Amino acid sequence: MRNNPKTGGTTPRSFARNINLGIKLGLFAGVFSFSMAVLISALVGSQTAERIRNRQSLALQDVAVQMARTLDQALYERFNDIHILATLDAMKDPRASLHSKRALLEKLQASFPEYAWIGITDIQGKVLASTKGMLEGADVSKRPWFSQGLKSPWLGDVHDAVLLAKLLPNIDNEPKRFYDVTAPLIDEKGVTVGVIGAHVSWSWAKTVRDQILANAKNLGPTELFIVGRGGEVLLAREGSAEEAKAIFTTFNALLSKAAGSIDFVSPGSGGKEYLVGAAKTGTDTSRPSLEWNIFMRQPLEIALAPAVLQEQRILMLGGCLGLFFAIVAGFLGNRFIRPFGDLAQAARRFKEGKDPDWPVFDTVGYNSIEEAADLSFALKDLLQSVEAQRGQLLRFNESLQTQVEERTQALLLANQKLKSSELQVRSIMQTAIDAIIATDETGAIISWNQGAAAIFGYSEEEMIGKSVNLIVPERFRAMHDAGMKRVVQTGESRLVGQRLELPGLKRDGTEFDTELSLASWTSGDRRFFTAVLRDITERKRTEKALIAAREQAESAAAAKSQFLAQMSHEIRTPLNGVIGMTHMLMDTQLNETQKEYARIVLDSSEGLLGIINDVLDFSKVDAGKMELESVRFEPVRLIHDTEKAFLITASKKGITLKTDWQTENQEALLGDPGRIRQVLTNLLGNAIKFTTVGGVTLRASIKKAADSKIARLRIEVSDTGIGMSAESLARMFQAFSQADSSMSRKYGGTGLGLSISKKLVELMKGEIGVDSQEGKGSTFWFELPLPLAPTLQSQGAEEQLITVGSRAARILVAEDNTVNLRIALSMLQKAGYKPQGVGNGKEVLAALATAQYDLILMDCQMPELDGYSATRQIRATDSAYKQIPIIAMTANAVQGSEEECLAAGMNAYVSKPVKLHELVRMIELHLPASGKTGAA
Repeated sequence: MRNNPKTGGTTPRSFARNINLGIKLGLFAGVFSFSMAVLISALVGSQTAERIRNRQSLALQDVAVQMARTLDQALYERFNDIHILATLDAMKDPRASLHSKRALLEKLQASFPEYAWIGITDIQGKVLASTKGMLEGADVSKRPWFSQGLKSPWLGDVHDAVLLAKLLPNIDNEPKRFYDVTAPLIDEKGVTVGVIGAHVSWSWAKTVRDQILANAKNLGPTELFIVGRGGEVLLAREGSAEEAKAIFTTFNALLSKAAGSIDFVSPGSGGKEYLVGAAKTGTDTSRPSLEWNIFMRQPLEIALAPAVLQEQRILMLGGCLGLFFAIVAGFLGNRFIRPFGDLAQAARRFKEGKDPDWPVFDTVGYNSIEEAADLSFALKDLLQSVEAQRGQLLRFNESLQTQVEERTQALLLANQKLKSSELQVRSIMQTAIDAIIATDETGAIISWNQGAAAIFGYSEEEMIGKSVNLIVPERFRAMHDAGMKRVVQTGESRLVGQRLELPGLKRDGTEFDTELSLASWTSGDRRFFTAVLRDITERKRTEKALIAAREQAESAAAAKSQFLAQMSHEIRTPLNGVIGMTHMLMDTQLNETQKEYARIVLDSSEGLLGIINDVLDFSKVDAGKMELESVRFEPVRLIHDTEKAFLITASKKGITLKTDWQTENQEALLGDPGRIRQVLTNLLGNAIKFTTVGGVTLRASIKKAADSKIARLRIEVSDTGIGMSAESLARMFQAFSQADSSMSRKYGGTGLGLSISKKLVELMKGEIGVDSQEGKGSTFWFELPLPLAPTLQSQGAEEQLITVGSRAARILVAEDNTVNLRIALSMLQKAGYKPQGVGNGKEVLAALATAQYDLILMDCQMPELDGYSATRQIRATDSAYKQIPIIAMTANAVQGSEEECLAAGMNAYVSKPVKLHELVRMIELHLPASGKTGAA
């Protein structure tokens, strides 16, 4: 109890203090009571929530099971309809009229409107009769439902029937989806004569779902999903497909540990959690089923709302009890603590040197509660012992002074150690091989180590106090002074904290390269700088040597490219003559032996051409200069065309070659069909080459996500050939590598084909690989991610054909090799053109000046005046033949040859050896519409 400064009394302050302590006790009691209520609420709420959750889970499971059973019943009814219809004599009897069969089909469709289409086919897959005549006459032999229906009654999972969807009305503009029901038509002799099939609209599942949810209104807001056995979302609210897939993943993980219908909690969008009841269709194994997964879910907060309400009620009751106990505890506390206030007042009087009123202690000790009495007697003993302890405090003060003196001595010792540490730092700086220089803000040197003395040639005594400009080349000194001034004035520097290369100046006036690291620091109101410099003269010399080596390597690469270009021209020129003359020879009257010899020469020449092309392609890819096209193409056509090219080869070896197209997706893609065909050709050629017994199978498929614009084209080539060992597989895609060293002797080849294929596939962002067992065959595969091609606006022909112009066109052929010139003239005459040959560029200009020509075939490398120079002169003239089409026909086939021809002014480019149909196509593409150019 403190004295009142205005009245000198003690009661008001003591009363306020007592009230405060009483309130604290009341608050404690209230908080404790409320905490107990919270604890009880949590325990009861947890038990209630668990009970309600279990009850709601069972209800959701029951709805899911009801939905599953309803779906199973509907599937069985449709399956039974088709199966019964297939057994009717009116359907399987070939003598019954198609009109009567169509009437039966339409009667079944009327009984269940969700039958989108019902039809019957013959054994070849031709639709004989159908509801409303849709697809009658169509060939459905490639459809999975037909092939499955030939074997036995069959249920097909939900899918998109694109052709049927186009024929059916679509009022709501939603995608048409169906499931299939089929059965074989077996005549009285037990022979399968056809198939009856039905496409059932998947929209009936929405109707069933709405009925189920309407019956489950008492559960509150719920959602129902249907997911197929493979995870495809069959029925879900718009925008919730990904959530349905996540629920399916959780369900599969839990189902491995449980059986039948289960429940679980699954996360959803927006951080919500849902209580899910799940069930599967097909629990009755005696009936056909598609094993769909049914999920009923409800927001967890809605499912547990009753439990939350009960917790809130318990908390309200706890709050009321806490308030009551707080009031009672405050009243009792205020009454019981008043004696403690009297004792506090006595203690304060003693502190101020006054008489503490000793009788108060006895009064409190004998008239208060036990705890207050104990405190009163203890406080009296304490105050009486204070006087005795004052002497002890004086002695302790003297001891403290002694400790301060000892601490002072310790600080002096620490200062000496600090000076020793500074000497160590200076020793390290002096032994550093780099130059370490410190200056003040004026540029005066205040520290100069031995490394600086060794690099610049000045001693420490010579440089302390001197300007740092002494080691800066004169042309940089003004810039250096301006930079230091800017740092001092603004505190900003572009050099501090960075590593720079700057020239330094030695004592003998020699400049050299240095690497500089600059730091800035302050002491008091002054700024200082520390610079670390390293002599990098030797490093710069090494860098220059490396640059020279790189330039030498680039020069060697250019020489390599020039060598390849020259070798390509030199090899292709005579090879063009060999192939061309062989073709001409085979057009003459030859006996069978001579024809066989000519075919061997032609095959060998084309094999040599393939080796040259492999080397050139490998060079392009290895140099990173291979360019890819991005054009529209149809994978199905590309694969079948490639297969046809190998059918004769496979037949001659006595092996089979078949294609397995594993998808109904017929969409066009964007990519480089030529390079894809090159990879496929290489894999097919290898498979046939290394297979002597059995056959080769070409498999292809296209996969794409529903919402993706990228498809994955996968092609596999499997054979029953010699196979490979694990050691051979490890080097299979290396350049110039084959399974073993005897391969090249037995089977031929350069070992470049697979290496080029791997690089081409990787350029197209794809993957390539091989699986093989020695003696059992191999499977080579590659996968490419390709964009889907946009839909063509035109409904006409899929390819634009080149209209052949006048075959009487006059064509000037420039070729210095007489054999190649003769071949070109013969090919053009055979195609119906009127060719004339010249030997170089000068003769081209002379011919144009004297006669009219419609097009020029120009060799590039000719004596006196080459094709590039002749083309430039033609384009530079003002004569009437300035715009005449010029097609380069050259043996150069390396990267850049076509670009060089186009840059010279030519219109197109073909490489030798040239095939007749390719040459005619290129000529007709560039002939003027009038058929004549009209040279002066």
